[in-house]
Amino acid sequence: HYAEASSFDDVAGGAYYTAAIEWCRNQKIATGYAGTNNFGPEDPINREQLAKMIAQFASYECIDISDYSSDKFDALDGHDACSTWSRQYMAWCVDKGIISGIKTSLGARLAPLDNATRAQMAKMIAVTCRDVVR
Repeated sequence: HYAEASSFDDVAGGAYYTAAIEWCRNQKIATGYAGTNNFGPEDPINREQLAKMIAQFASYECIDISDYSSDKFDALDGHDACSTWSRQYMAWCVDKGIISGIKTSLGARLAPLDNATRAQMAKMIAVTCRDVVR
């Protein structure tokens, strides 16, 4: 099903992804860039943006995303690099085991501003669906 139009300024009507983006916007899973009416359909997604979308999807599935402990998040190297708007989502994802940090020789690093790889996205989505939303 291809949507004929998009409510985002930068999402072409009739593109293969338009209907999916519109569904995500209507469910408040993906709201686009703050202060704009842009989604960035061809932009890479960073780890904190992905954490927000995953948490918003869980919320859509009636999971309480305010129910989490920030202990694991606070213990991860790089947690202080999170944008203010993303801290709740990142902490929730870390608490639920969706995000565990990038393994380095010095231990796990949160890396919220790094772009998510396809493998990281697949892992995060699988853990969300398998272990959190069920």
